[in-house]
Amino acid sequence: MMSTPPIRTHNPLERVLSLLLVTLLVSGMPLHAWAKPKGGQVTEGDATISQHGNTTLIRAADGTIINYTGFDIGVNETVQFLQPHVAARVLNRIMSADPTQIDGSLIANGQVYIVNPTGVFFGDTAMVNVNGLVAAAGNITDENFMAGIDSFTNLTGPVENFGTIHANMVALLGNTVANHGAILAPDGLITMVAGDNVILTKMGEGIRVRVMSDGEPGSVDGTGVTNTGLLDAGDEGTINLTAGDVYSVAVAHAGTAVARRMHAEGEGLVEVTGDVTAGDVSLDGGSIFVDGTIDASGEEGGGSVMIGGERTRVAIVGPNATIMANAIRRGNGGDVIVAASDIAQIFGSLQAKGGAESGDGGFIETSAPYLTVDADIDATAENGDGGHWLIDPVDFEIVDSGAGVNQLTDEAVEGVLESGTDLTITTDGAGAEPGDITVEADADIDVDLTTNGGVRLTLQAHDSVTVDGTITATGDALDLTLSANDQTLPSPDGDAVGDVAVNDVIDTNGGSIEIFGEAIGLNAAITTQGGDFTVTSNDAITATDLIDTSGNSPGGEVVMVAAAGNIVTADIDSSGSDGDAAGGVRIEAQAGNVTTGNITARGGDNTAGDAGAGGQVGLSALGAVDFASIDSSGGDATVVV
Repeated sequence: MMSTPPIRTHNPLERVLSLLLVTLLVSGMPLHAWAKPKGGQVTEGDATISQHGNTTLIRAADGTIINYTGFDIGVNETVQFLQPHVAARVLNRIMSADPTQIDGSLIANGQVYIVNPTGVFFGDTAMVNVNGLVAAAGNITDENFMAGIDSFTNLTGPVENFGTIHANMVALLGNTVANHGAILAPDGLITMVAGDNVILTKMGEGIRVRVMSDGEPGSVDGTGVTNTGLLDAGDEGTINLTAGDVYSVAVAHAGTAVARRMHAEGEGLVEVTGDVTAGDVSLDGGSIFVDGTIDASGEEGGGSVMIGGERTRVAIVGPNATIMANAIRRGNGGDVIVAASDIAQIFGSLQAKGGAESGDGGFIETSAPYLTVDADIDATAENGDGGHWLIDPVDFEIVDSGAGVNQLTDEAVEGVLESGTDLTITTDGAGAEPGDITVEADADIDVDLTTNGGVRLTLQAHDSVTVDGTITATGDALDLTLSANDQTLPSPDGDAVGDVAVNDVIDTNGGSIEIFGEAIGLNAAITTQGGDFTVTSNDAITATDLIDTSGNSPGGEVVMVAAAGNIVTADIDSSGSDGDAAGGVRIEAQAGNVTTGNITARGGDNTAGDAGAGGQVGLSALGAVDFASIDSSGGDATVVV
């Protein structure tokens, strides 16, 4: 029950206050200097309200519900809730045509709900220090509140903060929600939600947000959730920014956010032009624009940044954007992913670097059917292996200059590989696009791997792979995979449906080469300098120029398998050197013929006159086998035909 009854109109004190109010109006003193909670009536639980000068004390039991005719706090006023424990909840429902205005101090040791359908405003002088705060511009039923169900309906008003809110848990819910001040929840939870109906469900240390909005997607102009101020949930806290489907701009973050996890979503535009520091960042909007800094770096390992989700059609990373998931001291770099179901345009800088003392580079993905990438990509490691960059459009070309949609210049490819980062380009085909990958004739991929060691280049096409330009390496080894619709090994049932054509020189400088596809045509010299060479085809294999896996030490293995067609090759050399063994040669046409030129698999001689072992040569076919010559001398050798 309440120790001070509601003020009534016939009370003589009110008449005095009314006269004083008139005097204040004449003198120009602001009205909010005398604002206080008004007309409080306890409908559930137990509470007492007492006033001591500019301080209102409210002693409330857990689960108490108080209805007010007004709930404002003036600049020099304080409202303090005294609750039995930190988890105790009190619902303050304001039934007024005016929004709640808090310009003074709100203090509580428990959880305070302020619910006013007209709106809730925290002015720039507001100071809130509570264990938990829920400010909602809508309704919640007594039954749901008493049952611990945070289901809010008819969110028709705005909720805005210009002041300072300090709590373990903060939830701002309204038709529109904005923070221009500071919300501090050390290792806690900050939730800002815009929509018509919102349900908050406790999940572990976080909250699951469900938003329902009436109207067509994008039908409401303006922004659902806005942050231009500070959101700080500490090193272990969570920030959720969520808007319903009706907002053309779902979330606009232009301020600063600090948390362990940050998630922003909505059917409209999700815009990040401010700063985000969090170990795990996910943005999921119908469209996404990032032109600020997102830092998911960690001392002992990089975090995760996911730009794009199930609803994302367009993702744009602007030229001023810096996206980081670096390991700072030790550990591996994290993950940076930019993905959209239609269009992605990526500029700026994407980083997933390994630690300065130890650790490998991380993973970077840029994925969309129609993809433009002109960004600085860095998944390097000072004292570890480089990371991986995945490019995933519908079609892709490597060109000499002027890269556009679904293109990358040979210089950009060289830069990534030379930094020590593996590069995979994969296509999936969509609509009228077949999913081809082409290295144009004037595009020469010539990589100098002297500084950062060996790397891998993978071209994984939904349909065909065509290499019309050179691919060469110096300094260290380049592993190369050319695959037509197969991520492992094709099988005779037609897993590989695209062809692979190599029409210019390849030299991997000790790196391996793997080629998978339907029909495979090798129309230029291929050199591995000791790397293995594997070709697997569902149809036929044709090699019109030299295949040379001989090396400065052991020779590389040569394996060519055709499931349905013939295998026709020119000369093959897998010889070793300096006393090392030759690589073996296995050519198998499971349903056709084998025809080869000269096969040389000699063991290498050294200065002492010792020869390495010759390579084992095996030729087999369902049909005929024909070869010009076989030389596997230099030690033990076996020829099987």
